[in-house]
Amino acid sequence: SATAVAAGLLPFTLGSETWGSIQYPAAFCGVTGLRPTFGRVSRHGARTLSRTMDKLGPLAQTAEDCGLVLAATAGADPHDPSALARRFQAPMAPSVRRYRLGILRGTLDGTQPEVRRNFESALAILGDVAELIDDLVLPDYPYDAMAGAVLEAELADSREPRSPIAAVGAVEPGATIGARARRGGLARDYARALRLRRPAAAALDRLLAQVDAILAPTLPTVAWPVGVASDQAYPEYPGGTSIAGAANLCGAPALFLPNGFGEAGLPTSLQLTGQARSEATLLQLGMHFQARTDFHRRRPPGL
Repeated sequence: SATAVAAGLLPFTLGSETWGSIQYPAAFCGVTGLRPTFGRVSRHGARTLSRTMDKLGPLAQTAEDCGLVLAATAGADPHDPSALARRFQAPMAPSVRRYRLGILRGTLDGTQPEVRRNFESALAILGDVAELIDDLVLPDYPYDAMAGAVLEAELADSREPRSPIAAVGAVEPGATIGARARRGGLARDYARALRLRRPAAAALDRLLAQVDAILAPTLPTVAWPVGVASDQAYPEYPGGTSIAGAANLCGAPALFLPNGFGEAGLPTSLQLTGQARSEATLLQLGMHFQARTDFHRRRPPGL
């Protein structure tokens, strides 16, 4: 989807993110991506990976276009009970006010030098319209581990929609449930993640309430080289503090914007994460940034 937008073949497409699948294509292809609040857009018709973490959102050239697509797709759907009833009105222009933008402690640790450079340049650009607040701290919850436990269990469940749940004790007490748990993670990990999810989400919301958005590089490096396993690509740049796992677990929205170029001329990207249902603010910030830059207009050679 994102490659088609980057090549100018389509004005926009839709992506689905459970934990990174709008974020990564937007960053790797140099396009604008919007991961909406969980439930903002119906998931009916899309393949399910995780019933409580999947979100659908637009990939486009600009933040303004992402807003128009979100306005056309947001709202209630009787086929998806998780879909929020509230419609979305796209901002037509950025609001004239001062914003508060936060940066988590350790955000730039383990990032490629050009990713760091382009992020700092983006901060200087947004500094025209915003106050920057450094050294925010992500609440002390195991967000990534929780997101992994939820995704593992719900992915296993989504892959077996027609498998009946056998009665406990039908063959051996607990045997069938135990087999499912081994395929989809430990049941106790899933249960613990669900138990901690509400207080963890409340803590994240309190952090996000302090600012209009938390800023970070979308990814710590440019796109991975072809033919190299993801866990072996740029191992010297593992990245710093990341809000992505927490935001996806708790359903918070994010906007991803191209903000420059790095190794081999590949794009880098800027990530803005906000409170639930704050897409309009994120999009206005994106419009401010894109009014002052032209990264979203650039194309690879030959396109």
